Amino acid sequence: MKAFVAGKEVIEKNDFFEELRLLQISCGFGKPLRLYIALEALFGDNLSSKTFEEHKELIAHQGKMMNCGEILWAFELYLHVHTGLGKAYAFDTNTFVICCIKISISTRILFQIVVFS
Repeated sequence: MKAFVAGKEVIEKNDFFEELRLLQISCGFGKPLRLYIALEALFGDNLSSKTFEEHKELIAHQGKMMNCGEILWAFELYLHVHTGLGKAYAFDTNTFVICCIKISISTRILFQIVVFS
């Protein structure tokens, strides 16, 4: 997926999803790992508020039909692998809230995430 993304200035949402979905079918992994792979392909070690804002539509599209636990699992794995991000991952709350709403996290869970983080 990194090769698919590399060198493209504009990544079409449907093309990205289709490529990732074909990889998912051929390798037999679930939705949470698909979201993690999307995070890896789009951000690598470079997750920031700015890069997240640029690709939030692609991430939101990957998160459709996923429950909160699956979404958080993907982000947790991403942070586990990229331990150097640390505080850099704490992008602004507005960006996170907008993305979570687009990914369909319930407002109660969203409130807990924002308040307790």
